[in-house]
Amino acid sequence: MYDKEFFKESLVAAKAVHGLDFELKQEQEELLFAFLNGKDCIGVLPTNFGKSMIYQLAPSVHDDMARRTDEMVAILQGDSMLIVVSPTNALIDDQIESCERLGITARKLCSEEIDDINEYAGEITLLYSSPECLLEEKFRTFLLDKFQERIIGIVIDEAHLVVKWGTSNKPDDDPFREAFKHLGQLRGYFSKPFLCLTATANRKTRKNITKILGLKRPHVTKVTPEKPNIMLNVIKVKSIEEFMETPMLIEILEKLRSQPETCEKTIIYCHSYNACGLVYLKIKSQFPRGFDLTLFVEIFHGTTPVPIQNEVLADIVKDGSTTRIIIATNALGVGVNIKNIRNIVHWGVPSDIEGYVQEIGRAGRDQKNSKATLIYKGNDITHCRDKDLVNYIKNVEKECRRKLLMSFFNCDYTPSKEKHLCCDVCSQTCNCNSCF
Repeated sequence: MYDKEFFKESLVAAKAVHGLDFELKQEQEELLFAFLNGKDCIGVLPTNFGKSMIYQLAPSVHDDMARRTDEMVAILQGDSMLIVVSPTNALIDDQIESCERLGITARKLCSEEIDDINEYAGEITLLYSSPECLLEEKFRTFLLDKFQERIIGIVIDEAHLVVKWGTSNKPDDDPFREAFKHLGQLRGYFSKPFLCLTATANRKTRKNITKILGLKRPHVTKVTPEKPNIMLNVIKVKSIEEFMETPMLIEILEKLRSQPETCEKTIIYCHSYNACGLVYLKIKSQFPRGFDLTLFVEIFHGTTPVPIQNEVLADIVKDGSTTRIIIATNALGVGVNIKNIRNIVHWGVPSDIEGYVQEIGRAGRDQKNSKATLIYKGNDITHCRDKDLVNYIKNVEKECRRKLLMSFFNCDYTPSKEKHLCCDVCSQTCNCNSCF
């Protein structure tokens, strides 16, 4: 058991090693301290909060504390290391690049990388893997033979997917990725604490994560997922034609037609790839023949070839990118970090409230005012199994949508001083100078 004084000193030393001159947030320190003291942890921290910094610093902090207390066992065969379970290759590649900028040696566990891992085995402090790969016997045996003495913990990034992808709401349906459900088996092989990180997990989801992974009285740190700079809107329409006629969409398309370089970046989420195609065709019909829409509008879904997915994501973050609208399913989700998205539009009802909060959180990551608009047809609600999401959409009491949304996560909200920037309900009673 390390004390807080040793921890603070070692944290300063670790930050110096990696060239970091800022203070960690209280919640980051709290989770790091608990994890390094052997506790299972769940961290529910909003997007852009710095979740990855917690585990990126963990090995360095651990080793410095070990040296200070003469506990050398963990570093006899090289520095300590973590296994990081991550859901997508794109996210893993992005995280490895982030590690390189900090001088951290990280690698991806897969057949193609085994020789590279062997070559740099003594330097690796973070080893990333998909759940499927990590649960394969050959890779598990490789880890046990090569790194067992050095592994100090297991990180589950995007931990809400343990429930969302690892289980199914319908008895007859198979989980999307069943391997997530079996990640608890890793405890039997490594006997190390778990650090579970996600941007959204209400009480029910945290309870399910704890059960599936076999966490032992986990330390929980949570921060409200509220995004005060995102205005919330819900609009009911009768058809896709009415969807295309909503003032917000008309404004976006008019700007795309007349001044595409100044058109605000927008993600339009659809429930299926067929819906994505239909929305694309409807948008195309609004432009004259000869207008090359492919310069400005992209489609992104689960069946889009991975190289094209990577190309779309790489392009839209560039300063000179011409892409202004991405029409996507929830495949455009985990790990997507585009700073200047101004509008998130949902055409139809998302699968659940947590997914909705994750998706609208992709707007306004540069802290500028942005909008999240959910547009649905009446019968869309009948297919939604998430009661919280249905209540949010219907909003029978006509209360502030931000307040209502945060109540599903047992979090407080900050009333907006400018009600027209809060939600469609509050905007109706706004009497600020901008509204007169």
